[in-house]
Amino acid sequence: MEQHHGNAHVGGCLSRYRSYKPNTDTFLGYDGRHNPCNSPF
Repeated sequence: MEQHHGNAHVGGCLSRYRSYKPNTDTFLGYDGRHNPCNSPF
């Protein structure tokens, strides 16, 4: 699993998803599941 992303990716995910966790690169979706963040960065 790829763990390292650029700061732009992490920043984009953080601003998009309040529940985003950079260490796992996932956010908690409305369905209660952890989903990977797909940013354009």
